[in-house]
Amino acid sequence: MAAKLDVNWDDVIEDVEFLLSWNESAWTISKRLGITIRTLERKMLLMGRPDLAHPFGRAKVDTAKKVPCRDCTTPVLKGSRRCHDCASRFRAAWGDDAYALEDEALALGMTMLELTRSYRQAS
Repeated sequence: MAAKLDVNWDDVIEDVEFLLSWNESAWTISKRLGITIRTLERKMLLMGRPDLAHPFGRAKVDTAKKVPCRDCTTPVLKGSRRCHDCASRFRAAWGDDAYALEDEALALGMTMLELTRSYRQAS
């Protein structure tokens, strides 16, 4: 049986209102509050706030098609590894062969840093 949340839902509603007013995504709000998207949607409906439940209902559908970015947890389409910003930083840091290097590291069960260190030690 799941543990009951000891949450002041009036405070959660206030937080959700504030974060939505700053155009935060339902995904980000869920992560920030530590409450699942489904729970937030259902509780907002139970508390008589369908206006706050709507973004979480849409997010449930969207998250079925998305996975978190490997670096920042922003939702990206399945099959993608990183969001645009993280992918740009990743390529800038590791060079043109970044994704091939990452695949090799994953296959060996290593981090990219460990793999590049092993290459340096071998040469």
